[in-house]
Amino acid sequence: MKKGQVLGMRSQVFWIIVSLLCVGIIVGSFLDFDISVTLSNKTTIGKFYETYGNMLTFLMYPVAATCLYVGFKGKGEKFRFLSISSLIAGGFWAVYNLNGKYGKYIRSLLGYTPGDAGSFLPLALNYIIWIAVSCLVIVVITKLLDESQADKLIAIGAVILIAALLGEAVNEWLKAVGCRPRYRYLVTLENPASEYKAWWQMIPYLTEESNFRSWPSGHMTDATIFLTLPMFGEVLKKRTSKTKYWLFGFAVIWILVMSYNRIHMQAHFLSDVCFGILLTYFIYAFIYKAVFSVVKD
Repeated sequence: MKKGQVLGMRSQVFWIIVSLLCVGIIVGSFLDFDISVTLSNKTTIGKFYETYGNMLTFLMYPVAATCLYVGFKGKGEKFRFLSISSLIAGGFWAVYNLNGKYGKYIRSLLGYTPGDAGSFLPLALNYIIWIAVSCLVIVVITKLLDESQADKLIAIGAVILIAALLGEAVNEWLKAVGCRPRYRYLVTLENPASEYKAWWQMIPYLTEESNFRSWPSGHMTDATIFLTLPMFGEVLKKRTSKTKYWLFGFAVIWILVMSYNRIHMQAHFLSDVCFGILLTYFIYAFIYKAVFSVVKD
């Protein structure tokens, strides 16, 4: 690991992002409700992005698995079983998440009817589609990665998978502890402001309803995975000194658009969005430091 780096970027970048997120949390702590009143406006485009926008984040799982595969493969024949096992495990996790999050839409398009004896084919096609998508990602990424960077590839794959799983677990726990009502639920009430709760006004395990899972944002926890992209700036076959900056720029734009979408579609408040990114970003940074501390440049 290069000294003074976090997720492939200078540590100053990390602290700038953290500072901006803290400002967002402070502003949201006082103005969350007013900001949502101003920005919320459900649209067809917004709904489409809300539904399918985060699909790319789950494709980072087979990308991470491919890093492990290529990395272990590059270390010799004795790592062959481990490389293949990593690929299969990562591919399965991708298919599991993609099907869990988006399978209902594909099944509906294919005409699947639960309990209908004739619905086996649509159900099978649904899984075939997700497996094919994951396999396509694996094939493409395999061709892009530099096998000579074996140790770094293994480290990158480990960072992404470990931090992503830990981030999701922490997010789900905090949602249950916070039980903050979503703005889309509040607007259905006669007096929305009367039932509004700031993020610190927690009522742990009040209910399991999705309407009370506003804080922190799960979509932003998932989207934060893109801040790992700059790490690939050193392990691609065709790379330049600017590669990681292009990847970082894509990550920032994607996260900003997703952040706005979550507020725009009444799913979250500003502080929910900022907390979702901040907490997950710290998790990725911690795992990055831990894993890369044993990797030689």
